[in-house]
Amino acid sequence: MADKNIVLINLNPPYEMKVSSILAASPRTSSILQVLVHETEVVVRDLVTETETRQKLNTESFDRVFQECHTVVLPDSMFTRESFVFETEQFLDNALDALQTFYKKGGNVVVLCVEGVFSVGRLLSNLFGCNWKIGLIESTECEPTDRGREVLGGYLPEAFLNGKAHFMEAPKAEGLYRRKMCTKEDYMKEFEEGNETFRKLGLDPDDDSEGLNFNVYDFEKSWQNYVKRYKNNYCICVHEGSGSEGRLIWYGDRGQNEKLAYVFLKTFNLGATIDQTRDLGTIERQESTLLDEKGYHLDRFLSALIVVLAVVAFYLGKHAHEG
Repeated sequence: MADKNIVLINLNPPYEMKVSSILAASPRTSSILQVLVHETEVVVRDLVTETETRQKLNTESFDRVFQECHTVVLPDSMFTRESFVFETEQFLDNALDALQTFYKKGGNVVVLCVEGVFSVGRLLSNLFGCNWKIGLIESTECEPTDRGREVLGGYLPEAFLNGKAHFMEAPKAEGLYRRKMCTKEDYMKEFEEGNETFRKLGLDPDDDSEGLNFNVYDFEKSWQNYVKRYKNNYCICVHEGSGSEGRLIWYGDRGQNEKLAYVFLKTFNLGATIDQTRDLGTIERQESTLLDEKGYHLDRFLSALIVVLAVVAFYLGKHAHEG
């Protein structure tokens, strides 16, 4: 199978990743293309050769770009007409059909939480046939699920996700990373500490007289509510299409924690358009090398900076063209 591209729609490489790191983690990738959607044209920048082409803004232009790629990465903003960050009309009117066709032919679609569009789960469900909705928005410690270890393989770190990570409520079989849950024993300890605080205030947590109704502090009920709240909510999840369709990946790490940059790279090796007969051992060795590569451990990089840089690149390119 011929090598294909990774396409970034209105994004610079997430997590401030080096192009060389992305290519090393995805050996079947020929180049990284940055696609900027203008009002009347599409600018395609090859980040490897540092060349640029301009095409008319229409579905055919996106078809051509997507035909030569195995993965499309784009921000959640691009699926709504109510974005506060991007002008999305041009993309929605000219690219959605091409993106759906790409997915149906086995393409890999990665949606990165940048703006935090609360309706994105419903919007993606309508387009790709998944059953998703945003269930939680939290800054919290996260860990891989059993399914995540199976799908992603290799080293998978735990990480504290700041910047209000967006958790998608999705079927258990699609969840790759979840909130790190405490054991029932640890929860009991925290629960008893809370009860002790009430007692110090002169209140009895078990007293339901005089309408105080402290029954909400019943341990079993509280534990069940805790488990229910976080059940089937994932900051990273993947929907596998039927037949020859590709994969849709939600990446809810809005604050872009440096530890999950490595996991993000792994998503580029998913999808039906990737050669499944490739040497997975070679990829694992390359990933291990990336972990030790000097300069690869990045400082935390807020998603807002990616947006700012992409917008700046948009207007610089536009003014240069007009000039």
